Amino acid sequence: MSLRRKGVPLNEKQTSKKGFTLIELLLALSFGSFIILSSAKIYPHFRYQTKFLQESFRLDQAMRQLMFSIEKDLRRAGFCNGQCPGMILRIGQYPGEMKNSCIILSYDLNKNGKLEGEQHRESEYFGYRLRKGVLEIQRGQLHCSGHGWEKISDPQEIKITHFSITQLPKSRLGTLFKTDFFANNHTKKPPIQRQINSVINNKNL
Repeated sequence: MSLRRKGVPLNEKQTSKKGFTLIELLLALSFGSFIILSSAKIYPHFRYQTKFLQESFRLDQAMRQLMFSIEKDLRRAGFCNGQCPGMILRIGQYPGEMKNSCIILSYDLNKNGKLEGEQHRESEYFGYRLRKGVLEIQRGQLHCSGHGWEKISDPQEIKITHFSITQLPKSRLGTLFKTDFFANNHTKKPPIQRQINSVINNKNL
């Protein structure tokens, strides 16, 4: 009588199943605890760094958008499609603010050969100034101390700590202006400060 079961050889060895030893289990738990503790320490730092980069990017973008408008007008200052009598450029400051933190300039925007004046509804005089940590703009204003200026920087987002425009000696390249712009992210955390410095070439003056 055959002792062979169907499909199973008589001399087949049975495989025994082994679990974890106590030492292996303790090592696994220790290693897992180490990973969890390391992650708990790294995560706050990683989160801080991520937020820092996000806020830095937002601040940098806001500053560059502001400077883009100013630099664009600086390059146009003095342009005239004909004869344009009148004030072309004035650099000053609002009373109590830092030196050279206000600029008023003009250019022939509609190319009609003259400058539309202070009271004109489409005046071709454009001004930028720093006042109480905020950058302001005005059209049709000839004085840095005038009223009715509008904010173009959000005081809830950024605080401007330094803004100045300096006219450099004229060179064969044209009239150069140096801009210095410092700002921080106001009350937000983490505290961040950025600066933008540039030299703008004006070929009209």
